[in-house]
Amino acid sequence: MGGGDYSEIKIKSQTPQNSFNPTTQTIDCNFISKHFRKISHNHFQTDLEDITPYIIQKMPDDLYIHFIDSDDFFSPHCIELCIKLASQKEYDIIWHDFNMFFQSLNITTASSHKQKFGEWESGVSFLKQASGAPFSWVWKGVFRAKLLNCYNLRFQYRMDYEDCDFGIILFLFAQKIIYTNFIGLTYLIRQHSLSNFKKRDPFPKTDLPKHLEELKPYFHSYFNLKKYFGCYCYFRIANILNTLQCTQKISKDQSQILEKHKNIFIALGSRSLLCLILTNKIKNFDSKNIKSMAKQLISARNIAPIIFNQFRLLANSLRHRFLLYQNLILLRIKNFFNQK
Repeated sequence: MGGGDYSEIKIKSQTPQNSFNPTTQTIDCNFISKHFRKISHNHFQTDLEDITPYIIQKMPDDLYIHFIDSDDFFSPHCIELCIKLASQKEYDIIWHDFNMFFQSLNITTASSHKQKFGEWESGVSFLKQASGAPFSWVWKGVFRAKLLNCYNLRFQYRMDYEDCDFGIILFLFAQKIIYTNFIGLTYLIRQHSLSNFKKRDPFPKTDLPKHLEELKPYFHSYFNLKKYFGCYCYFRIANILNTLQCTQKISKDQSQILEKHKNIFIALGSRSLLCLILTNKIKNFDSKNIKSMAKQLISARNIAPIIFNQFRLLANSLRHRFLLYQNLILLRIKNFFNQK
């Protein structure tokens, strides 16, 4: 990588959205030498924030990939068992179970995943029968590199819940899939992790990621900051799925699956947005343009009723007294979307 045998290196650039038509840019070798430093045989250090374009390139289709977060850890025989299954049948995805380790409590539990073990002829057949809950999949097994190559599938930069759009699209193009019962990984759950935050939690003492640090001055609590950014991510995922759904290379079955999951994330985003509207957390501040994203995904005529329907579902589940103020709340939602 730092050798002098090449004057330039060609890599796929990361486009704003995943695409069937990845662009290729030429990177001067001096750029690589400036921003990447080899510190051991298998490790490089870099000062770049986003290195996705440099670590996920066009790879041989039959290569298997297993992602893992830096604070999680494999079971001793995970890769060995995955390879054994891969040698028995032409699987595109080999999915294993996992444990969860709660750092603050120092306990390990089984995963809460309710999917039954089994095999599917395709990701489409799996996703058609899957529940209406948000689906995510990245580090739960190995998959063939061809699934990245066929759609230039990459992680989205500076986005929470990127396991969701990545997993849905990965399964959408996969053929044979097996979900087996061996424990392949332990997933660490830290305090202040992505999904582990509570209403009374203070801001973390350590530095926030840059994209959250930029928002911090506008929020009085970590909870509200995370709610705002989570709302943005829900709508962004819905937009990614909507963009793919609009391409000509998508089959009818794939389109129906994308519609189903797009609506799941629109509903999640709508519920979060409702809370932000009712607490005035988004009245004068919307740097992520959530209002514009919501309007693009939902027609202007239907947007207020759809957001309001999320309120009714939430209120019914909680037997909330806010039901007494339905008209007032609907008016506030309409005013929010009508204001400049």
